Amino acid sequence: MTFKTMIATSAVALALATSAMADSNFTGAYVGGNFGYGAGKSKFDNNEGAANTTQKTDFGLSGAVGGLHGGYQHQFGMLVAGIEGAFNLSNTDATTTVGNVKTSIKRKHAYGLAARFGAVINNWMAYTKLGWERARFDFKISGSADSNDDFSKKKNLNAFVAGLGFETLVAEHVMLGAEWTTSFYKKTSISSESNPDTYKTHISDFKVRLGYKF
Repeated sequence: MTFKTMIATSAVALALATSAMADSNFTGAYVGGNFGYGAGKSKFDNNEGAANTTQKTDFGLSGAVGGLHGGYQHQFGMLVAGIEGAFNLSNTDATTTVGNVKTSIKRKHAYGLAARFGAVINNWMAYTKLGWERARFDFKISGSADSNDDFSKKKNLNAFVAGLGFETLVAEHVMLGAEWTTSFYKKTSISSESNPDTYKTHISDFKVRLGYKF
């Protein structure tokens, strides 16, 4: 390959790359909605210590999730960085019954803030997401032999959130995509006893997203 051919080939490659980048413009503020499904586990431990009274259970949570999101991002060549806030309603829950005792846990709603870092090829962007979330949970036990053991409690739990997603510009201002995130909630106790019952929960959400970029 001659030097002139190398220069010409490089020029063509640069032109194609520039054209590919010019096809996409993810810079700007945006708002949107999302809908999907969440599934995860909550590890329950009654911390009794004695072998005949210790109870450890993994609750399998699942259910619909959906909400609103909005943020701002800037495209630097083929790279994109931004920040996003979200508010979601959730029906992600689990219930188990042992004898007459019914135990349930439910995530009702959540809000959070996360950073997004992506790479763009033509009109497609793949990105990672790292951030924080705060969610409302309902815990309930009923049907115990001793009614004093029954309770219902609401708690707000913080979580570290990590995920992956992709978006594409289906029109100049319209973004369509999908996202998978996992929220790792802080371990929490739900009683004031010397050996309180504890829950440690993580939930993965898969959502389809539609947004408008200003």
